[in-house]
Amino acid sequence: YARRDEAGLLHFLGRRDGLVKTRGFRVDLGDVEAALLKHEAVLEAAVVAVPHPAYTNLLFGFVVLQEEQGVSEREMRQFLLNRLPPYMCPQAIEVRSELPKTSTGKIARRPLQDELERVQSSEEGANRFV
Repeated sequence: YARRDEAGLLHFLGRRDGLVKTRGFRVDLGDVEAALLKHEAVLEAAVVAVPHPAYTNLLFGFVVLQEEQGVSEREMRQFLLNRLPPYMCPQAIEVRSELPKTSTGKIARRPLQDELERVQSSEEGANRFV
């Protein structure tokens, strides 16, 4: 999708279908989310892609766990690696108490992506992206 600025120029903002290219491979973010949701402890999941000059995009996962379920990021990554190729495994998986929602109740991925882009552009976040 794209938007037109005041000067009449079109700015490409990304794809709406959830396909991204990372490390030379096309990845459907919905497939990664579906794999995360197969874990018994995961209640909700979202995966976003953040632009990175060396890798085209990096994937980051966000999950909400069912109550009283303790799962480490390492366990979650291993769970995904048993089901997906390594290039589809997110760079990091963050556990949250809730995910942002749109007015219709769907997961709002844009705020998650904006947050990661702010961290990436800050000095403290520069080393977080490998």
